[in-house]
Amino acid sequence: MTPLPPDIGHYLPTPTGDNSMLFYNEDDLVKPEMGPLVSDLLAKSAVVPVNLVCSLCDHISLCALNYGRRVSHYDAEVVNSVFAQSLFLQSLSRQVRETEDAFAYTVQALARASEVNDEDTGTISFGWDSTAPCWPGR
Repeated sequence: MTPLPPDIGHYLPTPTGDNSMLFYNEDDLVKPEMGPLVSDLLAKSAVVPVNLVCSLCDHISLCALNYGRRVSHYDAEVVNSVFAQSLFLQSLSRQVRETEDAFAYTVQALARASEVNDEDTGTISFGWDSTAPCWPGR
C-alpha cells in the first residue's frame, strides 16, 4: 500500500449533496482536466493511476487507486460504505471520549463533595476547625 498525498482532494471536484462519490477509469484520467492530479500522484507517490475511486466530504476523503479492473458505480458505493463506517466509528469514538470525561468529572465532583462533608478531612482541608490556633478572632 502506497500512501497518497494528503492534498489529493484539491484536484477533485468539490462534493455537493449526494455527489460525494467519484470514480475514474484510465480513459477518464487521460483527459486534460485530470492532468494535475495524475502528475501530482506520479511526482509525490510514484504511482501511475490506472483508475481511481473516491468518497469525499468537507473534512475527510477516502480514495482507492488502481483496482485490477475497470471501476464502476458499484465500486464507488463500496468505498462510500467503508467511508460511512469510518465516519460512524469516529463519531462513536468521540462519544465514548465525552462519556469517559463526564464520568471522570463526576467521580472528582463526588470526591470533593465527600471530602467537604467528611468530619475528619473536610474540617482540616477547608479551615473550618474553630479550635485551630490560627482561627480568626483568637
